[in-house]
Amino acid sequence: MNVHPQCPACGGFVSTGGGRCPTCGEHLPDWSAPSRPVRRGVVAQPPPSRSLTPVIALTAVVLVAGAGILYWTLGPPRHAPGQPSASVSDPAPSALAPSPVADPEQTLSRAWKKARAWRTEAALVDLRIEGVTAGRLAENATWVATFAEPTGRMGPGAAVGKGRFIVTARADQLQTREESSGDAALAAPDPDCPVASAWRAAVASGLASSIPLQLGYRYSKTRNRAIWTARAVGNEEQRELDGASCNILAR
Repeated sequence: MNVHPQCPACGGFVSTGGGRCPTCGEHLPDWSAPSRPVRRGVVAQPPPSRSLTPVIALTAVVLVAGAGILYWTLGPPRHAPGQPSASVSDPAPSALAPSPVADPEQTLSRAWKKARAWRTEAALVDLRIEGVTAGRLAENATWVATFAEPTGRMGPGAAVGKGRFIVTARADQLQTREESSGDAALAAPDPDCPVASAWRAAVASGLASSIPLQLGYRYSKTRNRAIWTARAVGNEEQRELDGASCNILAR
């Protein structure tokens, strides 16, 4: 069955050869060419992304576990006999702890042990320190404590006998000796004002901080208390400090 195409503009019958419509003059399509099906393109979807974080974390855990198992199995690296280790060498004895003389209070505690071995009721009567710089004892400092035995009552200000037990500290060594003295002396309590605090108070009162100080500690009958005396080496200017509070005492 032959079907005559119609003009898409006016609807009149036309030939299939194309050209113009004989009725309205509209351009006609060429129906003789076979029509091709129109294919619509399909946009390719990217594959769903996968996070690598779990994979990286799992890999790290496996590596750490493997290293731990290897170290536990083989142990730390061993050195051949007689071969020195490449690890950090042991520090020198002086680096492990400060010299006892560098800590005057610790030195006094050690001296007390020797004094009580000399006399059970020994009492401190005098303490002399030469070479105090920046609140600490210099390397060549001298620390001397003198003990005696009370003749009557015990406690600060008590009279003592003529026998003396002297402890001298140089570097890390304590040396002791006994002697007799006719000088009147009184028992003194351990200083509550430490050496570092006494040095700071003396320097704050006007003594030079650049010159080593000489410190002395004893019980003063005049002031009825234990006192520190401080003066710079080679200088007669002197300060007296309360042995408990470190306060400068007026002359």
